Amino acid sequence: MQRAITVISRHARPLCENAHAHGWRVCMADGFNDWDGARFALPLTPGGFGKTPEEFLRTWETAPGPLLFGSPIEAAPEVVGEAGRKKRVLNASSRAVAMARDLSFLREMATGGIRVPPVSFYDAPPNPPEMPWIVKSLITAGGTGIRPGGEIKGKDEYRQQLIEGESIGALFFSSAGRSDFLGASIHLNHGFLYGGGIFPVPLASDVVNALESFGVRVTAASGMIGWWGADFILNDEALWLLEINPRPTATAALFAGLRGVDLVAAQMSPEDAPDFSRASSGGVIGNKVIYARHDLTFHGSAEWFARNARDIPHEASVIANGAPVLTLYAEGTTMADCRAVLDEKTAAAYAAFAGRK
Repeated sequence: MQRAITVISRHARPLCENAHAHGWRVCMADGFNDWDGARFALPLTPGGFGKTPEEFLRTWETAPGPLLFGSPIEAAPEVVGEAGRKKRVLNASSRAVAMARDLSFLREMATGGIRVPPVSFYDAPPNPPEMPWIVKSLITAGGTGIRPGGEIKGKDEYRQQLIEGESIGALFFSSAGRSDFLGASIHLNHGFLYGGGIFPVPLASDVVNALESFGVRVTAASGMIGWWGADFILNDEALWLLEINPRPTATAALFAGLRGVDLVAAQMSPEDAPDFSRASSGGVIGNKVIYARHDLTFHGSAEWFARNARDIPHEASVIANGAPVLTLYAEGTTMADCRAVLDEKTAAAYAAFAGRK
């Protein structure tokens, strides 16, 4: 019998494509409902969160196979915990999810060259006023809702000092108390929104050592299992921890595409997974999200798919200025090579969209 998995995420396509490539029968609930998602998974009609986790999960009780939650649902410990009482859930435990979203836990983990930016829960910006601050949410996806300054409006919002530097996503795999650091991607952010990444990024030995020790600390303290990631800002002063993501991340999808790894199989049986730290280290892979520079009507879904684009809109979809259009992919022998190819593809994409209305 073919193995089955149901992926529920705001952006499920990368996980679904990886699972499909490794022979899984995949069902998905995806927030974007892009044209190409149906090439890898059977789309399911999402039931919404409802008023309680029970209402939300009632929709998925009959979904095939175990459940694998992506962002932002995996950030809700009560949903993960309730789901685990009804079906097999491949995410980290509700305890690990709760700890990952606890800012005091982040501070506890930030040692050995790692720091956490100052935060504030006051409505007004804290002193000194010249210090740049951003408003974030504990439950977010892809940087949505992050804004400079402004008032705290939601119950899960808080202020964080804006740290300048390179934005990177570190990837870990934990099993039976062991944690392996598998590398990091450099984020190609679009403002505060996720705009893609390139994996792996070269890191100094002291940064690698700090990340390896960090992974061991988080795993031992939280019981984290399987794939997970953490976002950092790297500058000359320190490695700044922004958040822990207890799920297969965007960096995991890049790692899997480069190394040919079955993400779902490893998440389903972490204790039987191979030592991914010994995987071949050759090559670089990257992707970039193209955001619309004006309102446009999209055409050519099949043609863009044949050109290895992903997250493709349906034919004749109207894309608003500033909204994501599609994702481009490239590979190279070095990070510079990969970035150059992505830049070429980006320029070609914007040229193709320039005349669209």
